[in-house]
Amino acid sequence: MVEFDKVTAFVPAKDFEQSKRFYSEIFELVREDTKVCEFRAGNGGFLLQDFYQHEFASHCMYRVSCSDLQTTWAKLSQVVAKYDGTSVRPPKNEVWGRVVYLYGPSGELWHVTQAN
Repeated sequence: MVEFDKVTAFVPAKDFEQSKRFYSEIFELVREDTKVCEFRAGNGGFLLQDFYQHEFASHCMYRVSCSDLQTTWAKLSQVVAKYDGTSVRPPKNEVWGRVVYLYGPSGELWHVTQAN
């Protein structure tokens, strides 16, 4: 086994500026360039890239966890109301915990979870 410090995913952006604004309302923007932005989410994060390919974006899924899914869902609902092409589903109970599905501006799917 190899030891790593951190794994970071790349999130595609059909409209880079719109996606940057969208994610800035949800996550902490820590660094930005003309083609890539870095966002922090707790101990992890992701890179938003100025790259889009429909087949790729529509199959991208990410998972982020929180301690209060109901409050998180309420906040996400306020954010998606401002951005066309985004949506968030109400909390759903699963055997392992609860989940909210958040669809980003480029069709990417976020599983926002809260464990039991």
